[in-house]
Amino acid sequence: EQAGRHNDSDVDQQGKGNSADVAQKGRYNESDVEQSGKNNSASVAQKGRYNESEIKQNGEGNSASVSQKGRHNESEITQNGEGNSATVTQNGRHNESEIKQTGKGNMADVAQSGHNNESEISQEGKNNSATVSQDGSSNDSDIAQHGMDNSAVVTQTGVSQDSNILQNGTGNMATVI
Repeated sequence: EQAGRHNDSDVDQQGKGNSADVAQKGRYNESDVEQSGKNNSASVAQKGRYNESEIKQNGEGNSASVSQKGRHNESEITQNGEGNSATVTQNGRHNESEIKQTGKGNMADVAQSGHNNESEISQEGKNNSATVSQDGSSNDSDIAQHGMDNSAVVTQTGVSQDSNILQNGTGNMATVI
């Protein structure tokens, strides 16, 4: 579903049982969904102007959801494997999120509001989880986890907060508040 002017949506699916739902309202919003494998699902909802979303999923039972409201927000989700999930919610202007997950059962959740916030999550392995919540302006979060059962939580509010988490191995936990 699209309403407004000059919105663009591309969906390319190969395999079995994949689903994609795209809703865009406003002007000059762009969405690109590519899925291969089976039983993957993607959902994109964008409202405003010049928002961009890209979802690429390969494997089985992966899910990705993007909700963006405002202007010039960008989201990129790439997932390879089985049962990975990624959720991005961005409200405001010029927020950017990138999630890359490879393996099985990994989970990433990003919520950003305000402007000029940036989040990057990279996870490889099994059952890793990363949660980022940023509210304000010019906040930056980077999370990289390799292994299994690792957990990272970042909550940043205000202006120009910066966090960097790197975890390798099994069962590590990190929290930034």
